[in-house]
Amino acid sequence: MLKCKPEVLYLLRENLTREEIKEKILGADLIYVGGGNTMKMLRTWRKHGVDKLLAKAYKNGVVLSGLSAGAICWFAYGCSDSRRFSNPDDASFMKIKGLNLINLTVSPHHIREKHRDNGLVKLMRNTSGVAVALDDNCAIEIVDDKYRMLVSKKGVGAKKVYYSKGKSYKNKIIIDTKYSPISDLLKK
Repeated sequence: MLKCKPEVLYLLRENLTREEIKEKILGADLIYVGGGNTMKMLRTWRKHGVDKLLAKAYKNGVVLSGLSAGAICWFAYGCSDSRRFSNPDDASFMKIKGLNLINLTVSPHHIREKHRDNGLVKLMRNTSGVAVALDDNCAIEIVDDKYRMLVSKKGVGAKKVYYSKGKSYKNKIIIDTKYSPISDLLKK
């Protein structure tokens, strides 16, 4: 049994003071963010100063984790389907500005939502740098200046997506329990 005391940070349901929000975030050893509307979540965080507190927590060594919107948020950009929350017929993807703790674009759900591949390639046409397309049950773990890809199910993985000299590239990322320099992942 884990000896931990989970806390939930409700920004929409409760009327927390800035000090209460600060105590919850900076008092955490680990922060987990679930999925949902990435655009609304980040807008709410910025309104309440949560973005700056999470960046401070990161600098203080707090473990940051999440899935879907909760995976996108830590990175420079994400490939998001947030428009579908207000219009279920809108299957388009948009570039969302994340917290930029890691200079990478992230896109989740690639094995389940096949149309994400084309959406990400289109998004990267006008985005410098590299994107990581993650299947469900695949995670990128980053510790300091190293990373590794982890999977919890056979047949899933990740791809590195980028544009170079007007051409798009999608390369499989090796799934390995050993860490590699993140600079290798960021190279085109």
